[in-house]
Amino acid sequence: MPLIYVSGPITHGHTGQNVRNGVLAADEIAQMGAATICPHLSHFYETLLGHGFGHEFWMNIDVNLIDRCDAVFRMEGYSPGGDAEVLHAQENGIPVIFNMDDMDSWITAWHYETAGETDGKSAKTTTR
Repeated sequence: MPLIYVSGPITHGHTGQNVRNGVLAADEIAQMGAATICPHLSHFYETLLGHGFGHEFWMNIDVNLIDRCDAVFRMEGYSPGGDAEVLHAQENGIPVIFNMDDMDSWITAWHYETAGETDGKSAKTTTR
């Protein structure tokens, strides 16, 4: 199963709506047959615990998570962090997908290309 990082606005604009949009995108991708990492959920970490780690702390975590993913899905909307995540993915040969139709096609192709593998890792992950 491919692992997809969901990238997009969190703090710019209405945070609650952005978190909702991120979770909905992650859910739609999961229904296509992929596991997802939804950094939008870090909002609840901050809200519940109030550590106030800040943007740089979360971006360091995010790029480490992206490095473990098979692809990044970039949601629409203004997000300097999302733009940095896309750049990081592209610089490291990780595919970036910008719409759900392409995401669905990419996941279908991933499953087709990795059919029969027994180690649980995608060819894309093992050949980077």
